[in-house]
Amino acid sequence: TEVVDGKPVVTPNWVYTCDDVGRNIVDIWVVSITPDGNIVQSVVETFIDIQDNNNVCDSDDAGRFTVNGTLLTEESIPVKDVDVALKGSELRALTGNTGAFAFANMDAGGSYEVSPYKNDDWKNGVSTLDLVLIQRHILNLERIQSPFKLIAADANRDSKITVLDLTELRKIILGYTDEIASNTSWRFIDKNYTFADPSLAYTYAFPEVYPINNLSANMITDFTAIKVGDINGNVEPNDYNKTQSRNRTTFNVLSQDIAFVQDEMVAIPILAGESTKISGMQFSLQVDPSVLSIEGFESGVLKVSNENFRVTDSANGLVVFSWNNAASQDLQVSDVLFNVLVKANKSSSLVNAMSVNSTGINAEMYDDVLNVRNIKWSVSDNDSKFVVHQNVPNPFKGTTAITYELPESMTTNITIFDVSGKVASSINMVGEKGVNTVQIDLLDQTSGLLYYTITAGQYTATKKMILIE
Repeated sequence: TEVVDGKPVVTPNWVYTCDDVGRNIVDIWVVSITPDGNIVQSVVETFIDIQDNNNVCDSDDAGRFTVNGTLLTEESIPVKDVDVALKGSELRALTGNTGAFAFANMDAGGSYEVSPYKNDDWKNGVSTLDLVLIQRHILNLERIQSPFKLIAADANRDSKITVLDLTELRKIILGYTDEIASNTSWRFIDKNYTFADPSLAYTYAFPEVYPINNLSANMITDFTAIKVGDINGNVEPNDYNKTQSRNRTTFNVLSQDIAFVQDEMVAIPILAGESTKISGMQFSLQVDPSVLSIEGFESGVLKVSNENFRVTDSANGLVVFSWNNAASQDLQVSDVLFNVLVKANKSSSLVNAMSVNSTGINAEMYDDVLNVRNIKWSVSDNDSKFVVHQNVPNPFKGTTAITYELPESMTTNITIFDVSGKVASSINMVGEKGVNTVQIDLLDQTSGLLYYTITAGQYTATKKMILIE
């Protein structure tokens, strides 16, 4: 069923003949009518493989055969928009969302070569997490096991996996270049090819085309598709296989509001919102260019250099940042990760002048076991608010961090209690003006729903937290 001129058109059946032997690309439509009379439709591209198993087709077609195949990733995901040439003929095919291609009615006895090619969208599937994985492989901390991912790690195609590959891929991530001239963004291997030593797959002259000599039967020529630079397998190779990130936790980073005057050079500390371990992070940093100009970054507990960032759009104050380390690094609550160096174009304050977002790159952090966490950055308004933030992580096992903001320095109490009112912990301290973060240890507490109340002078607020085993 398909909607044409506003009306559903039903095709109850479709007849295939000997002329259609081989793989045929088809569209399958689903159409429904909502209670209010609107028509909703969706379509998926797939294929039907017609076979002449009993040799009943006319002899006129006996001298013609079909060459077809599919292009799938190692995870069996189809790759769209691959240009497949059948060399020895003038024929070409462009794969759809099924990754399938077909060349029908090819003369018997012909010699051909199936040659897939795709060299676009280099950034697809490439992130700082891939740099962490390649760096760990180089340093023998965690070897890449898949022969296809090893080929993906050889970004510059020199049959080696070295820091040069990391450099090339970071240029892609930061937008210094949109391609690696010595390679293509996708490579394709005959699906039936076997590596003598899979751990050295990137050193092999493996077959990237499928030769056909003296065509005498229908041929299936399938390929394994490799996205260069994608080691963790999150490439989106077609319209339907989109990466999902709904279950990610959040890694909070914080800054206190800073006032500045025109032409002043200011270092803005970016603070860790919790104690954790970090292997890498990436994000876009954006400032209001009428207020601030980004001059660079300065190391805190994370060692950064000019190689870790790039101003991608100075007119809109946009900078892309990428940092990684092979061995995870310990972070403590309120550690200064790094400083953002800015110049004030006019007198103002940090609030509403800077943000962390995912413009051009996903804002994410990778912990010691390479879980991917979304990054959220907030600026405290020191002069106007008493704010109690949700503890992080939540739910939590044993330890968690509670962040709160004070309009001025004052004595503060944090009380944690269960649903019956029994106090599990009570902490007294002098809270500083602005952002304060406290690490809470409840290793001996029974799991379940808890509450925490923060009292500071005339201010008080209560939130829920969940302790799990």
